[in-house]
Amino acid sequence: MDNPTNKISALFITFNEITNIDEVIENVSFADEIIIVDSFSTDGTAERIQSYPKVKLIQRPFKDYTDQKSFTMSQATNDWVLFMDADERLTDALREEVIATINSPNPAAAYYFYRTFMFQKKVLRFSGWQSDKNFRLFRKSKVNFTLERVVHETLVVDGKIGILKNKLIHYSYKNYHDYKGKMIKYGQMKAQEELDKNYTPNLYHFVFRPSYKFFNHYFLRFGFLDGKKGIIISYLNALGVYSRYKELKRLKNPFNPSLNNTSEIRFLVIQQKMIGDVLASTIICESLKHHFPGAEVHLVANENTLPVLEGNPYVDKVVVFKKEYRESKRTFYRFLKSLKKTQYSAVIDAYGKLESNLMTRFAKSNTKIGRRKWYTSWIYSDPIYQSLITDAEIPLSISNRLMLLDPLLSKNKFVTYPKLYLSEDEIEKAKSAIEEISDIEGEKLIMIGILGSGPDKTYPPKYMAEVLDTICQNCDSKLLFNYIPSQKAEALNIYHLCSKETQKHIAIDFYADSLRDFMGVLSQCDMLIGNEGGTVNMAKALEIPSFCFFSPFIVKGAWHGKVYKNHDSVHLRDYRPELFGEMDKREIKKNITTLYEAFEPNLFKEVLLNFLAKNCG
Repeated sequence: MDNPTNKISALFITFNEITNIDEVIENVSFADEIIIVDSFSTDGTAERIQSYPKVKLIQRPFKDYTDQKSFTMSQATNDWVLFMDADERLTDALREEVIATINSPNPAAAYYFYRTFMFQKKVLRFSGWQSDKNFRLFRKSKVNFTLERVVHETLVVDGKIGILKNKLIHYSYKNYHDYKGKMIKYGQMKAQEELDKNYTPNLYHFVFRPSYKFFNHYFLRFGFLDGKKGIIISYLNALGVYSRYKELKRLKNPFNPSLNNTSEIRFLVIQQKMIGDVLASTIICESLKHHFPGAEVHLVANENTLPVLEGNPYVDKVVVFKKEYRESKRTFYRFLKSLKKTQYSAVIDAYGKLESNLMTRFAKSNTKIGRRKWYTSWIYSDPIYQSLITDAEIPLSISNRLMLLDPLLSKNKFVTYPKLYLSEDEIEKAKSAIEEISDIEGEKLIMIGILGSGPDKTYPPKYMAEVLDTICQNCDSKLLFNYIPSQKAEALNIYHLCSKETQKHIAIDFYADSLRDFMGVLSQCDMLIGNEGGTVNMAKALEIPSFCFFSPFIVKGAWHGKVYKNHDSVHLRDYRPELFGEMDKREIKKNITTLYEAFEPNLFKEVLLNFLAKNCG
């Protein structure tokens, strides 16, 4: 700077900013003073800050943004303040403009900075952010933060306001998960601002306001020009609005059972679908038991899925949904009326279809939770906005079910996964059955999910035979086919497509008499390979390593995530994403045969060989 100059303080508030802290300190190194107020970071941020002798570190508990920023500003010894976020960067041109501005003859009291938004390391040009601006440079003596706002704090300026020409770069959100977390957090904090207002969120707030937010960002503010990023940004901004009103409703009508006597608490979880879905919903039951020890948990499930619930310590009572309820409206109505006989502390509809909607409606409870749809506000007291965008870490089948607990638990950090429970007698019975077909020492026992639940979930027979040949060529193994009696002809067809050598390794006539017997046999297998479906979910619940091929119309991220360390899966999208184009689920199903034909085994052969090498050694 040319002398004489006005001095400037660079200010930040931080929490777990280890990935940003070095760059941002270097970025403002021209400042006469750098002050950082940290909210007791747990990732080493504070320790890294302490390595800079010219940076003043203050650690202080975080109450809200306005409170923390007001305190930080009070620590500055200079009148001119540059107050930035740790994920923002000055360009060289903007840095020079800041220096020139504070030394100009008649500066304004505060200056807006326009920002260039970066999302996943790419510039976001539209989606509502093209006009975004914030106060970043101001005179401490001329401003203060309004106390009415706890998030997106507002600066009150006593004097002239200016706008700098050059833009600030904002590396706003690293990925979808990061952005989603911040939008939900901001929404919940904004609910605190509105708590004293005399209204209770209703259909208008849960449907119209989020819908308009999406419409505004995606259409009116040209989010569609940002492509897929525009959809994500617009959706997550709408989610932030929905989260605000959901949290506000919770604050105004808290679920507050007596934790001193949890034996008086009773929950009803509804999930009358397939085996994989029922297994996934047991995590809701386990979470409820974890947070409300002694509470009674009831689960509605189809009668054909009952074996996967047997022995589960987190389900106190299974309310059986019988086949006849679908065949007779009168019988179904009698069942619905029976749900009124029991008083529940909360009802959680994990299925979210018409049958479960009606069950929720009839069940006796003031707290009813389910997936938000355009018509469900009259059914649920707490409609939950479920994510449709996959996260590579945790499958949607897990994360979306855990989200259903949000109205009951303000901070649910308990994450669990489905489990199956077998008795010692069942395990011994399975061991005896296996001894009859596999007595070669060192031979690996592999369960093969030979067929899916339908043609649109079944890998083509000729390709499946190739996969089985590859397994037997690279692993000394005995293969067990999983199929029901009515599918034997299809299973035999695949058997005959295999090489003669592979056929020697297949116990084609081995068959478990019941689902519980099958689970026992599966528990003794070294791995499972085959079509994605209920069998794969059972393998995961038994912690048996698995390798599965997803149907082209199934979203891989709905059922698979990195948390499953010993489970590999492949999807045609992994190798030939261009084949899907802009097809929706209905169009994919219409073209399922063509897509399956393109899903040749050589596409994922290397991944399969790595799986075999890891589990056949």
